[in-house]
Amino acid sequence: MNAIAPKHMNEGALGNDFIAFIADEVTKATVGMLAMQKGWPEERIMIGGILEAIERLKDVATPSRMLIDLGEAEDPLAAVNALAEICEPGSHVVLLGSINDIALYRTLTEFGVDDYLVKPVSADQIEAAFARRELPVEPQTTRSSKIDDVGDLYVVTGVRGGIGASTIALNIGWILAHEWDRNVALADLDLQFGTASLMLDLEPGTGLLEALANPDRIDDLFMERAIVRESEKLALLSAEEPLDHSPHLDNDSVEILTNRLRRSFDRVVIDVPRSVLCGQSGLVEAATSVVVVTDLSLAGLRDSMRLIDAVITVAPTTEVVLVASQVGINPKGELSIKDFEAGVGRSIDFSLPWDQKAITMAATAAKPLCTGDNGSEHDCQTTPCAPKGVARCARPSRHMRRSRLGPRCRPRAGLPRDRTQFSGISRRVNAHLN
Repeated sequence: MNAIAPKHMNEGALGNDFIAFIADEVTKATVGMLAMQKGWPEERIMIGGILEAIERLKDVATPSRMLIDLGEAEDPLAAVNALAEICEPGSHVVLLGSINDIALYRTLTEFGVDDYLVKPVSADQIEAAFARRELPVEPQTTRSSKIDDVGDLYVVTGVRGGIGASTIALNIGWILAHEWDRNVALADLDLQFGTASLMLDLEPGTGLLEALANPDRIDDLFMERAIVRESEKLALLSAEEPLDHSPHLDNDSVEILTNRLRRSFDRVVIDVPRSVLCGQSGLVEAATSVVVVTDLSLAGLRDSMRLIDAVITVAPTTEVVLVASQVGINPKGELSIKDFEAGVGRSIDFSLPWDQKAITMAATAAKPLCTGDNGSEHDCQTTPCAPKGVARCARPSRHMRRSRLGPRCRPRAGLPRDRTQFSGISRRVNAHLN
């Protein structure tokens, strides 16, 4: 904690390792277990709060680790400021309290507090809070740099809500995890209306908003508590925030969270609403591929052009994959694929036909469409834009059979038919897999 002026060591010093002031017996017992594990003297754990800490420490050199309960302080900020006046440079201060408020946390860290934990706390939380501040600082890298020892990042966004971008993101993540046997993190950045957890019949986690609000608190322990696992290989990070709270996604916070996920997982899939993507230049720059999902409407054509141009402007070398979704849902209101491609100025990489039966059955079963457990029967078509000719098949509609996407084929033996419509996209974005 930053001190105003250092004090000289004296014979009355309480030591240079650890001291705790705890206001309740339950937390004191928890700290006692941690102290026993670490070899810290039990007499360094005292009953009291921050006011008692200030009184006891004001005339001595402060230890390097201090765990202090805000207790019953009427003005916590004034008390913290007084504590800062007596702290030695280099002392690490972790505060405990009963108020769960992000604004309070930010204010305390601005005062120089290393961390603020809301009671009840565990020994692991306390240990991790000190450990975070004692680790060496990693060198910063530029946003545009592609680090070899981190997982690939795939960003999926739709030109508007409800056209299947979240479904595609989920199925990409599921295939990479279950068929490619990779450790995959799927993050849904629609904090109020995201559907990733809903499609898998999972409860959304409680840590995503906190991670974005306080990215410097993210560590292995925090991540394990924030994510929800669909399986050993697929982890989900999502939220369902109240409608009366409009969370702001800071560019730097999203980038820090994404980098942390990439260091922990082989592949990271981020489902990003288009309104959020526009403010996330760092995320776009870091992406291995950006998947733009559109329908074949005139508005879809316009917004596809705008999103693709925005991605290319920020990250000229990032691959953009264009997916036409829900093809055939409104034949009279759709452009032909030929006209759409002419308007957007590039080819559509993948076309996914509308299949109400498959979608309804997948939603009822709370399973991704790519599992094939939907009873649908359709022919399929190759996706030659996938690398090395190993792409699987995507089912055609009448529009697709007249398109330039390639000849029709049969699904690979043993592969459920409806799984094929997402496998080509997964292979395309996963072209970096050795």
